[in-house]
Amino acid sequence: MRKRKGVSEIVATVLMIMIVTLVGFTVLLYGMGYFSGITSARDLANAQTIDALQERFVIVDCHFTNTSPSSTTVTVTVYNYGNENIFISGLYANDTPIGTFSPVEIYPNQNNNLPINGTLSQAIQGLGDNVEIRVVTTLGNYYDNWYTS
Repeated sequence: MRKRKGVSEIVATVLMIMIVTLVGFTVLLYGMGYFSGITSARDLANAQTIDALQERFVIVDCHFTNTSPSSTTVTVTVYNYGNENIFISGLYANDTPIGTFSPVEIYPNQNNNLPINGTLSQAIQGLGDNVEIRVVTTLGNYYDNWYTS
């Protein structure tokens, strides 16, 4: 009987090509899933940065009212002159939080400026004192200015 050597070499070559192809597709699919996750995280970060850059607001007016010897009511009027809604998440007077409240949403280009009230846990000492008022949004932007009590 005659031996056929060529058949086993062909089968071995076909099996090797199939194994290499399978490993290649596995690496390709894993890489596509991995890099699409990175792309999504980058896109989300870029969207948040763009939203933060589009926030534009200013403190229009600020009033102080001593309600007791140990507290002061602060009324800050904020105007949103940007194109995006902003959410005010904090008010500060001389780096001291002015009360706690839920974020206040301010729509763009409102005809009426929105007053925000807060209670400072200390009294403003004298008439004519300079007080730094800071308004902070949920995206981390802030506007601050000095006001006279």
